[in-house]
Amino acid sequence: MPSLGDGVHEMAVRVEDPALIADNRYLLRLSVRGKRPVLVIDGGERSGRRPSLYLEAAVNASTLSPYRLSRMSIRQFEAGEQVPSELLVWNGARGGGERARRRLEEFVTDGGGLVIVAEDSDYAADFDRLFAGWIPAKVIPASETEGARLRPGEKYRFLTDLEMDHPVFVPFKGTAAGAFLTAKFYRYARLATLNGAGVIARLDNGDPALVHAAVGQGRVLIFCSSADDSGNDLPLRTVYVPLWHQMFRFLERFREHRTSYLVGDAVSPRKLLAQEAAASGAAAPDSGQAVVVIDPAQRRLQSDAASDSIFLTRAGFYEIRAEGANTRIAVNVPPAESDLSHADSEELVAGWNQAPPDGPAAVEESEPLTPEEQDKHRNLWRFLVLAATVFLVGEGFLSNRLTVKQG
Repeated sequence: MPSLGDGVHEMAVRVEDPALIADNRYLLRLSVRGKRPVLVIDGGERSGRRPSLYLEAAVNASTLSPYRLSRMSIRQFEAGEQVPSELLVWNGARGGGERARRRLEEFVTDGGGLVIVAEDSDYAADFDRLFAGWIPAKVIPASETEGARLRPGEKYRFLTDLEMDHPVFVPFKGTAAGAFLTAKFYRYARLATLNGAGVIARLDNGDPALVHAAVGQGRVLIFCSSADDSGNDLPLRTVYVPLWHQMFRFLERFREHRTSYLVGDAVSPRKLLAQEAAASGAAAPDSGQAVVVIDPAQRRLQSDAASDSIFLTRAGFYEIRAEGANTRIAVNVPPAESDLSHADSEELVAGWNQAPPDGPAAVEESEPLTPEEQDKHRNLWRFLVLAATVFLVGEGFLSNRLTVKQG
């Protein structure tokens, strides 16, 4: 595939196959966006290693990563005029004064996404100084909790109670969830949620492990342990990289749009225009504004007035227009139509045996017919015999006339 620039690209994938040529082409609309900048604030090297080492590898290692992470010190963050990113990770950074607190609050309330990495309960004082009063959560001080032992201690916790329907964890439904449930947490912060915060993952002792909250126009996630392997072994597991990507997607409210539809699907043109407007930052069309839909044959379609929907009946690109807004969708033939595999004979027989009869219920053999029903049957047979006789006589008459004319 050639390198694609930012924007929406219409693509067609073709295969060479003389059979089923209607299915030899697959259409799609692919939205490509540049790498989103992510800013991480940490406290510098500790024990000869940066605390954001694993996080940087997770975000920057692959050229296919949709994000690009850069580091900044607390001093640089306080001195700057504007946060050069819409995504910020406060990775256990200790220190920072009133200016840092004010900048963090303004950043989130104006629509930014913030991840707070609270490494352990010793972080309680720093958390209160920067986030108390405007984030509905807190870190319980180590003096008020038994805490967790540092590696190589014998005590550790497991993750439990993951909200698999939350956008952060939806892609991990199924077998991938097992990698979270076996991750070990040797050191963690005891979090307490206040009104307005929710818990989407817990440790096996019931303590919150991942907390989310909406603040102003922005979103916040609070993680109860380190972003590296000093407090847990999550960075050593395959789910670590996609987990961070999902957290960033949640914070920036990123939603994947469908690349294609199938013939037979029903879509709402107004909803599709609204989604396109939201993705581009434009205003959605008014509810009373006329919407025009053009099918692949360049015919204008009428939407259902009651449901504001249309049925997709052709493969190709549909165009949806309104004043100041337009979008297109790709439609393909259902793949089931090209499935030439043999059906299971036993399943077919079972389906036939279970199917209810289409006609009226059969009359039981032991049930006698009434005199009226017997008369109806006789009259029907008489009519059929008479009709057959008339047909045969007529056919003989016509054949005799044709024979005479030819002679």
